Amino acid sequence: MWNYIWNVLYIFIYIQSKKFKRIASEITRDKKIVYEGPANHFINFESAGGWLFLTENELIFQTHRYNFNCHQITIPLSQIKKQK
Repeated sequence: MWNYIWNVLYIFIYIQSKKFKRIASEITRDKKIVYEGPANHFINFESAGGWLFLTENELIFQTHRYNFNCHQITIPLSQIKKQK
């Protein structure tokens, strides 16, 4: 059973990575991407799945279309004080 769940999850992430690679330049406004990958954003007890982009100047989270509340969040790196 767990093997099936992991396979479905892997396929979903693979499809999402292909989709976000196609639209990455639009989301990041053609900035150099340092890192990217799947991520979640939590807002008031709701988790929104999507893709996280780290550029040289900002952190950008874009939800995928399967969320109830689709959104994009951009945080300049100068506003991040520390990491955990």
